[in-house]
Amino acid sequence: MDSARVGIVEARRIGRRLVARSQGLSRCMAILVTFTDLRDVNAIMDNAKLLRGTYFGISRDYLREISDARKQLWPEFKAARDKYGA
Repeated sequence: MDSARVGIVEARRIGRRLVARSQGLSRCMAILVTFTDLRDVNAIMDNAKLLRGTYFGISRDYLREISDARKQLWPEFKAARDKYGA
């Protein structure tokens, strides 16, 4: 993925800073990034596995309606997976 080609519309911090001093960690705020092209988002999500074992993580920010629908459909998906295999 060519980082010079990625179009970012907006990048901003959300939430508040979390500090776990007992563990010696300082977790910073989340950053919400809006991209111009869905292909960039998909390329980044495909490479998110490279962050395994680090303190960084990537997740999609879905609308509340989509999140609620996915939450309701999850038990049906699990039942179908158990019935028909993965």
